[in-house]
Amino acid sequence: MTCRNRQTHPTTSQNAWRLLAVVGVLIAGLGLIVWWRVQAQIDATTQALRNDVASSFNLVQLAIAEQDEELFRSVLSGRNPVWTTAQLELFKADQLLDRAPLGLTAIPESLPQNLPVPFDDAVADETAATIEFSPDLNEAVVTTVQPFVVNGLQDESDTVFLQQTAVFRRGVQRWLLAPAEGGFWGERQNIETDRLRIEYPERDEAIAARLADDLTDAIDRLCTEALDGCAGENRLVLNLEDDSSSLAVMAGTLGRQAALREAQRGSSLDLPTPTLIGLPVDDETEASAGYQALLNAYLPLVLETVVAQNVGWECCQQGALFEALSQHLLADLGYAAWPVDPSDYQQIMDEGIRLSDVAYFWRRTPAANREKDMAKIFVMVDFLLDTFPDLTPADMLEQLPVSPNLEEWLNQLLATSDTVADNAWIMSSLDQAWWLFTLHGILPEEEPSPPPPADSSLYLACTPADDGQSDPSSVYRYDVSSATWEDMLQVEGFIWMSPLPDPQTLLMQEFRLGEESWRAGIWRNQERQPPLPD
Repeated sequence: MTCRNRQTHPTTSQNAWRLLAVVGVLIAGLGLIVWWRVQAQIDATTQALRNDVASSFNLVQLAIAEQDEELFRSVLSGRNPVWTTAQLELFKADQLLDRAPLGLTAIPESLPQNLPVPFDDAVADETAATIEFSPDLNEAVVTTVQPFVVNGLQDESDTVFLQQTAVFRRGVQRWLLAPAEGGFWGERQNIETDRLRIEYPERDEAIAARLADDLTDAIDRLCTEALDGCAGENRLVLNLEDDSSSLAVMAGTLGRQAALREAQRGSSLDLPTPTLIGLPVDDETEASAGYQALLNAYLPLVLETVVAQNVGWECCQQGALFEALSQHLLADLGYAAWPVDPSDYQQIMDEGIRLSDVAYFWRRTPAANREKDMAKIFVMVDFLLDTFPDLTPADMLEQLPVSPNLEEWLNQLLATSDTVADNAWIMSSLDQAWWLFTLHGILPEEEPSPPPPADSSLYLACTPADDGQSDPSSVYRYDVSSATWEDMLQVEGFIWMSPLPDPQTLLMQEFRLGEESWRAGIWRNQERQPPLPD
């Protein structure tokens, strides 16, 4: 029997597959190396671009902090002249980073808000800042978080954090601060409620929906509690602009009243969209501090416009008075602070300011030296509301359009008030009544007196105001223990009584008409004692 060893040899196809596998591994490895090198190059390029954008951002911050207009112009895009002009106006008003006219004051220690360079992912996480590029790498959106102090309605303050957004475009020498293109904002959207129509860019859709609800609630309350209802056809159109020049509307008094004027002419009330002011970063709750601060930035102008629509006031006659009365009305509802304190009354007394001196505000818009001059208007509003306690700020606002001057306006208030009999003398003694009111505002509040002992008495001498003496003069005693009045004495004439050191004894002076003579005596033990000897 013959045995043979058998050997198997790989076929040609098997060898081919092995060769292909080796080649594939080599190609994949080479591809990974190429991909890694390309990705590394892309990352390096992106990192370099981030550093360049961060450097330009820091130049903008430095220019604003140093108020260096020449430096600011060097990092400002000129592709949109209207936008560029608006940025320069905001720069000169120091409102590019600050939002003080909106009740939001940037914390000085946080400015300038420079970005670290190099700016990488670790830095982004640490600073809560981002730099995002467009697909063509020609546009970069920089977001940072800025702390603001919010002035509260009760002289309190809170710190809130709002996300700020800036757009840069690649320039010849550096990245330049530039207007955002249409794709950044998205399509225009709108929301309608019973009181309001809001038009806004798609980018701010979520927060615009919240604003629509809360602003509508505020308008409802204003109409119900302060304006005795609002006309149904006066639905306000609020246009949230994506043009940063709209920031100037809220940043200055003239811009605010110009916005009111346009709204009264049938157009919309144009205000900056939330992204331009700053988006809340504590957005987890409906009542977040950041959102409340943003809502409070919109409320005054929105509600002032509703007031103007419903009291018949046309911008901008009596603009200073309209603003002061509107602010008091909103303060009564808790939507604004009332900025009057004893120092404002003291200024009136120190400078001897007459009520007639304030009359020159009648046809003026709020003055440029706003705080000093508007303080006088605020005090005058307090004086008028104290003089006519049955009139509301809305009642006084309704008389503004029909009154040609301050004196006629006061006469209209007097005629409208139910307290005309008590206040008629004020029209002939305006300055005296004004100074008495301001003096009362200076005096410190007294501690309440302790209640009198139960066995004590209060005496009141009353003499008729009628010179003909149709009624006798009387002495009344108030018994503290029983809380009752008792008629103790009547005299056909006049009675004056003065306290003496002994609390149970009073000095009494009588003038009897029948005798046409004076008699002096004392009141003790609840009765008149014999007259004192001459």
